[in-house]
Amino acid sequence: MKVLLNMVNHKSKLDWFKCDWTDFADFLEEQRMHGSELIFHDDYDTEKIPKEIAVGMHLKYWPTWLDFWRGDALSLESQFMGMDNAELYYGGSSPDAIIDQYKREFDTAKKLEVDYAVFHVSHVEVEHAFTWDFTYSDEEVLDCAAELVNRAAGEKYLGFDLLFENLWWPGLNFKNPDSTLEFIDKIKYPQKGFMLDIGHLMITNPDLKTLDQACDYIQNMLERNKVVLKMIKGIHLNQSLTGDYLKQSVESKLNVIRSADSYWDVLNLAREHIGNIDTHLPFINPRINEILELIDPKYLVYEFLPKDKSELKNMIKIQNKVLGR
Repeated sequence: MKVLLNMVNHKSKLDWFKCDWTDFADFLEEQRMHGSELIFHDDYDTEKIPKEIAVGMHLKYWPTWLDFWRGDALSLESQFMGMDNAELYYGGSSPDAIIDQYKREFDTAKKLEVDYAVFHVSHVEVEHAFTWDFTYSDEEVLDCAAELVNRAAGEKYLGFDLLFENLWWPGLNFKNPDSTLEFIDKIKYPQKGFMLDIGHLMITNPDLKTLDQACDYIQNMLERNKVVLKMIKGIHLNQSLTGDYLKQSVESKLNVIRSADSYWDVLNLAREHIGNIDTHLPFINPRINEILELIDPKYLVYEFLPKDKSELKNMIKIQNKVLGR
């Protein structure tokens, strides 16, 4: 099993390592990590990145995308406060824009010679991130995601595994094993599997109060999903016990959103809200080792959201201790 650390090519994170990928590689070695899962928020000169640390790559994700994919202009006009904003968000005016983006990222993954790439399978509209009153079902999201992946990735092996990650919104959330199996069967790309995000799975049950309860819930969900268990190739390890936050009234937040003049202000409010739900903290209950033993993943990714390098080091230290590393 390769133990990895997530890393974003954003200046705010690169500054921790003097904007020097060699410095980051040294940090990984010091922390006894085998490499990194990289996320690119913009184009980047991959020649600067040592290939030995580039084990995985997290692909771009648009949380709201089904209406764009389906060409529902009226819905886009309403959600984005104008088509200009929608075109900025997607980088174009037709679904080809997101297909082309994924093809570019696949090219980057090939250049880096990564072992795997991660694809989020989910859809949510901004208001629905607060209300949980969703437009689309899991099955509708999964069907459209399969169409998108098949058009972008094709049927030929590109040199890396394509792993699909769960969220707590409609789409891949592991709540319906039959739908999950149907989805993965529709994917034509040959080397496919799942990246199980532990924190995201926890968020699907807002009644969880403790990590012991979370471990029971995760094990129960894995038992229900036995048919695809062997296809879980990687784990994003973190935890989010945020059910109390999810149960708070959202009326005041909705009023702010509905009265906003700028879509981008609305999007920033949504990002803050999501950060309060998906906290990305270390999983400090040793029972997580039972779950790792059950899945036996090829890749274990520490996926944390620290405020600085010192906190990152401390989070890694805590997680290593829990795992006996």
